[in-house]
Amino acid sequence: MEKTKNTKARKKMRITIELDSEKEILVMSCVSSALASLTYGIGYWADVRDASPSNPAICFVRERETSSGKPGQWLPLRRADIERGLARMALTAPKIFGRIFDDNGDAPAGDILIQYALLGEERYG
Repeated sequence: MEKTKNTKARKKMRITIELDSEKEILVMSCVSSALASLTYGIGYWADVRDASPSNPAICFVRERETSSGKPGQWLPLRRADIERGLARMALTAPKIFGRIFDDNGDAPAGDILIQYALLGEERYG
């Protein structure tokens, strides 16, 4: 009699975030707070540069110091990045995700959202 292994196939969960105008205002308010706040936003780990009016990016962000000890590349922060970041947050940081939509989104929540949007994870906490 031959033994067979039971292996579970790993399935990736996909979440799609659709924002109505009210939810988009909550999210963008949270992101704006994080971009503007040097103390509680992304100012402790990143530099921010405005995008030109012709660029679809909201702004450009770069890590001040990567694991190599050098500044990172300038990354465009776009709406699609924010939507992907929200989907990642829903899976891995549901409490913070919920805060954004409970009208409790603040600069620290926006900071974490931007990390998920651009870096794919929370690296700075």
